[in-house]
Amino acid sequence: MKEVEGRYKVGTCVFAKKIPDEPLTIRKYKAKVYYCRLSDETDPTDLVYFEHELMSLQEKKEFE
Repeated sequence: MKEVEGRYKVGTCVFAKKIPDEPLTIRKYKAKVYYCRLSDETDPTDLVYFEHELMSLQEKKEFE
């Protein structure tokens, strides 16, 4: 069975809608869930988000 790809690719910089000032890097996408880390790599813990909870840099600019 083919894995469906999400909207954002692994390695992409995104922002969580709840913390838009903190850039995140997508580390993994599995079962419709994005596993992200803070882009500054200060915390090795994964942050887990669904697609609707994230926004791209372009969306962030429009959001502000």
